[in-house]
Amino acid sequence: MTATARLPAPLRAPLGLKVNSSDRQGAAWGGKGAARLWGKPGIRYRALGVAQRLMFAPGLPAEHQAAICRCQWRRIGPTVRVRQHKLTGRTSYQGLMSCNNVWACPVCSNRITDGRRDELQRAVGLWKEQGGECYLLTGTFPHQRKDKLVDLIAMMRKAADTFNTSKATRRAREQAGYVGQIRALEVTWGSWHGWHPHFHFLYFCQPGQADTLRGLESTWAAALIKSGLADPSQLNDMLRGADGEAAAWDVQNGDYAADYIAKFGHEPSLNSKLEAGATWGIARELVKGMNKTGRRLRGLTPFTLLAAAAGSYALQGMDKGHAAALFCEFAAAFKGQRQLYWSPKLDQRLNVGRLFTDEELCDMADKKPEMETVCTICADDWALVLAHEQRDAVLRAAEESGAAGVRALLDRLRAAPPPRVSAALLTRELPDGGHSIGLDSPRWGHGL
Repeated sequence: MTATARLPAPLRAPLGLKVNSSDRQGAAWGGKGAARLWGKPGIRYRALGVAQRLMFAPGLPAEHQAAICRCQWRRIGPTVRVRQHKLTGRTSYQGLMSCNNVWACPVCSNRITDGRRDELQRAVGLWKEQGGECYLLTGTFPHQRKDKLVDLIAMMRKAADTFNTSKATRRAREQAGYVGQIRALEVTWGSWHGWHPHFHFLYFCQPGQADTLRGLESTWAAALIKSGLADPSQLNDMLRGADGEAAAWDVQNGDYAADYIAKFGHEPSLNSKLEAGATWGIARELVKGMNKTGRRLRGLTPFTLLAAAAGSYALQGMDKGHAAALFCEFAAAFKGQRQLYWSPKLDQRLNVGRLFTDEELCDMADKKPEMETVCTICADDWALVLAHEQRDAVLRAAEESGAAGVRALLDRLRAAPPPRVSAALLTRELPDGGHSIGLDSPRWGHGL
């Protein structure tokens, strides 16, 4: 049974300024229905399999394919271990290559985001100990469905640079006791307005400076106009919006900033937003929904689109091919982009310690002391799992029945009719001594 989210048909195209992050990754895993989806055992591996098909480039040898095509597939040793968290019961693999792609890989993204959230929490906690306060600033802009994501990102970065170097911004920061920022890049997609990339700026300042920072709304609007993201005729909408409040610039207090960080990679609950006094995003959309019926659409995250492409998350009005095309556009546009940017020397100013690379965070997730080995899968059995596309099924069996469940599943695979792709092809040797993933096999590169 698949989770279902309603996707209203587009009516007309207003500016599309609001950050409707009811379903976001950066905010990774989506809204209420999607949250249930991603909590299922092995579901990320099923989604990863679809992403690997979409990222596969026909005609290229396996060793030249994108790293995600080998992620959680190619062994780095003689065996593969199934590991389980002692407290949560969640399972994962150890002994496989990771692509460290925070944008396109649902497995690596989850591991990296968990590590980044710990770094953010540590930074905020240290700054509070020094008597400071953090503020969450959100900058967005008018956008339409016809806009291309790669163009929006380029212009958005130009707007951010213009904003950060303006005299008004420097004056406001000095007045607020600003010592640095951490900038997060996020994106959603909606049927009315299309792609909506946006920045969250986490400012480290002195207490009581929210009004000072809110005064930068006109500076942000001017940066959008200068970068080409907005037209001067849209200025009033950016500053006031349909309900009389700033639509393109928002500042939230320390409580909401802390809540955002605590749930980084996941959507804060409605109650937590209301308790924090947050009126931006889903809390606002729900409590004022009667006044906005039919005017705004919840944003869909890239991983929700990927789940829809995999057939795990049904979206009314969108077929799997459309969802897959959108995810591919996202993956291409965000390739090489940084998820988080820290101001120079901010980590030293706060004494947070060394910031780990994405690769290190993925490796650390495999080696957490709270993880214990459920069973070990030999090379031949792992090739069989790959050939039958059962990576997610192995993890489900491990969570439900432990090692006995995995052994029973492997017995069924051995007795099953041969798959379309032979296990031998999946373990073809590469010149570097590793194992390819057989992406030149017939079952790859044929869509969904």
